[in-house]
Amino acid sequence: MEYFADIKPDTIALSAQDALLLFANHPLVHFYENKDGNDDFMPTSALKVSLYMALRDFPLLLGYIQDEKDGTASVVVDKDNLNLPDFQETTSNVHFRTIKDAHYSWKTWPAWVATVGPATAPAEDGTIKLMA
Repeated sequence: MEYFADIKPDTIALSAQDALLLFANHPLVHFYENKDGNDDFMPTSALKVSLYMALRDFPLLLGYIQDEKDGTASVVVDKDNLNLPDFQETTSNVHFRTIKDAHYSWKTWPAWVATVGPATAPAEDGTIKLMA
């Protein structure tokens, strides 16, 4: 992808505190209100470009976790095999107003909107997405 042409291969050693965070997820879900009722509100292509431009500045999020022989962990950024996050855009029959009026309580969200659970788990191929 053209956005990642300048990514440099790197191995980033994780501190003990960083490594503790490998076991927990923080599901991020963003809701945006279309106050003006625009038909072209937040087009998918613009959202993807914005995400990729942000990731370009934080290549750590494009790497893979690697266990080191000394018991520590690193994140390996492989320019030819980036660990890209899955991009998911959804709609539902739950109206934005319902979620907003409930102060964005998880109880009002569609059940499938959070893409990860609270604990880190590898995919079937053994990889862990650093950003999902």
